[in-house]
Amino acid sequence: MAERLSYRNFQRNVNNLNHFHHKIIMSDEAIIINEEALTEAFIPTRLLHREGQIRELERCLRPALKNRSIENIFLVGTSGTGKTTIANGVLRPW
Repeated sequence: MAERLSYRNFQRNVNNLNHFHHKIIMSDEAIIINEEALTEAFIPTRLLHREGQIRELERCLRPALKNRSIENIFLVGTSGTGKTTIANGVLRPW
């Protein structure tokens, strides 16, 4: 069960948050180092823990380099797991 806060404790929490927020905003240290990484167009230079999927996609596409038919490819996963990023990363050199 949630703990009930008195008005005084609530106000203290709000003041702490305001102080923390002000400290971050007024700081010379950036919270976000690369804003481009937050855009849809951003493609990371390396994809962690995706080597197997990248190799499999490359294997499926390799016959196209010799003007041969390729296998059907169906990328499945929840939103934000890197499907488009992997596809773009593999296809970019072509």
